[in-house]
Amino acid sequence: MVNTWVESEALAPFLVQRYGLSPSARCSFIRRGGNDHYLVEDGDRRYVLRLYLNGKYYIGTADELRFELDLLDFLKAQGLPVAAPVPDAGGQTLVEFESGEETRPAALFEFAEGKGIWETMEARHARELGSTVAGLHLAMDRFTSEYTRYHLDLDFLLDEPLRLLEARMVSQERASPMFLREFANNLRESLSRAPTAGGAYGLIHCDLGWHNIHYHPDTGMKLFDFDLCGYGWRAFDLALVRLQFDDLQWAAFLDAYDSIRPMSDAERDSIDDFVYLWPMWHIGDPLRNRSPMFQLGHGTVEEELDGWLKDLRRLATQ
Repeated sequence: MVNTWVESEALAPFLVQRYGLSPSARCSFIRRGGNDHYLVEDGDRRYVLRLYLNGKYYIGTADELRFELDLLDFLKAQGLPVAAPVPDAGGQTLVEFESGEETRPAALFEFAEGKGIWETMEARHARELGSTVAGLHLAMDRFTSEYTRYHLDLDFLLDEPLRLLEARMVSQERASPMFLREFANNLRESLSRAPTAGGAYGLIHCDLGWHNIHYHPDTGMKLFDFDLCGYGWRAFDLALVRLQFDDLQWAAFLDAYDSIRPMSDAERDSIDDFVYLWPMWHIGDPLRNRSPMFQLGHGTVEEELDGWLKDLRRLATQ
């Protein structure tokens, strides 16, 4: 699919008609990542509009998008601090926007007040986030849906990224580094022992980065952007938090998480293995999409590839 770029001005009439916003509502572009996001302002009310990009490898049907939106509705009803979808005038949370050559799914979300949590991180914020994520995982175990969603197993997280990375290097007439396959094999062996019982495997957010968690002094945490959510190891969810926290912050986070959702020693130990897996996942994500519009970090796939290989080499020799 072409994933037509949509100018902000073209979206305002759609929002007014579909969601009953006032004619003075304004729309401004935020960013393109896995989807296009726009800030919507209607008087003193703010929302975020998401135009989903078509052709993503982990989304096959509109029902898989409905899974995500239903999950958010459920989590909000359970008292979890998530940015839930806003229904249109007809009560639908997933709508369609006609964009020139294509039709793109769309959803309007509550605005997450505050700032990225890592901008003002203190130990108390780490503890609050630990409790929040533990509550999120427990609530996700209670969620049921008529729709399906993908699984982030080792084939998805490790084997396919390795295959795509090596194929990309062949296409560039570059030799695959000798360490790469050995590193992947060692990871696979370690992660094959990661537990799945006792809530260790279930629905996860899959992108608990600073950019998807806001903190406001009056309202606390707010989690958003569940676009990558699926079934996987909870330790994989926690690994990204570990990568972004220093030791003191991580200790505070883990203590709070464990007090609400106690982990086995095996599950806790597996977090470090999933930390090693994250660079492979981040390489695999844009390579799967096979499109220059998807970026790795702040550059194109080609610009970032050598940096990620350097990180993998460093991890492999630790």
